Amino acid sequence: YRKQRWKNAYKYFELAAKIGMVKASRKVADMYYEGKGLSGADYKKAFQYYKLAAAKGASYSMYRLGMMYLYGAVEIRCLNLAGQCC
Repeated sequence: YRKQRWKNAYKYFELAAKIGMVKASRKVADMYYEGKGLSGADYKKAFQYYKLAAAKGASYSMYRLGMMYLYGAVEIRCLNLAGQCC
């Protein structure tokens, strides 16, 4: 894909994500994770969008969150006794 197409895609996915479309949130997260159409990868923003989609039941986003934790793409600040992030 040409870079301009990724920029346009980002613009529309971002708008759709803001109104609560789960698949759009995941696509924006993927773009941030991979740096497609953006100036580079941003794992913190990817994490935020994956978290939004996962909260609405998106299983792929749940998987990506788990992988980000597993491979250290995000910082885990603390763990409670149940093993969930605070």
